[in-house]
Amino acid sequence: DIYYDAGEFYMELMQYKNAEKALKYSIEYYPYNDIGIGNLGISLLKQKKYIEAIKYLREAIAINGDTFDFFYAELAYSYFKTGNIKKAESTLNKLDDRTYLYNNNRVYISLFYWETGNQKVALKKSEEGIAENPFLTGLYYLKASYFYRMNDKGKGNKALIIALKCDKNKYDLLFEYAPELAGNKEILKVIEDFKIANNKGKLQV
Repeated sequence: DIYYDAGEFYMELMQYKNAEKALKYSIEYYPYNDIGIGNLGISLLKQKKYIEAIKYLREAIAINGDTFDFFYAELAYSYFKTGNIKKAESTLNKLDDRTYLYNNNRVYISLFYWETGNQKVALKKSEEGIAENPFLTGLYYLKASYFYRMNDKGKGNKALIIALKCDKNKYDLLFEYAPELAGNKEILKVIEDFKIANNKGKLQV
């Protein structure tokens, strides 16, 4: 399925609008591809189209219960962002019963706790995810965003450097998780200095 492959490619590049278009074409031809449908939901979540994201995430789960671990945290987070706190909490409670959590679930579970005012739990969840999979770049950027939001620049910079070492090309995740940090000159300098030190030239912003 070339459209599905294109959608996955755009998701990797964080080009979520293009991913949405490709995945919508894909599910026209393969309407029971639960992974494609779920990833379409995630592409919409990334664009803050939470109501539409809920539709596709629920559809993916309905097709194949095995996708539970892939999409339930994203579904819970989408419920939360639409103001349906009770639905978000009940969805997360179901996920807690599972023995295995898909890696990206850690990001959205942690974000849920942060945005509901449970900073210590949010940080703990991010650290648990890193311990579970030390190669998951998003959690390092998420952890850095928490320290910056807590005005701990030292720990924020340290966490950001670790994230950049994991994948220097995905620093936009930091600003996706914490949009208020976008344009912060000190943070951008940390990123630029790292890229220059690693022979990647100046940061394009």
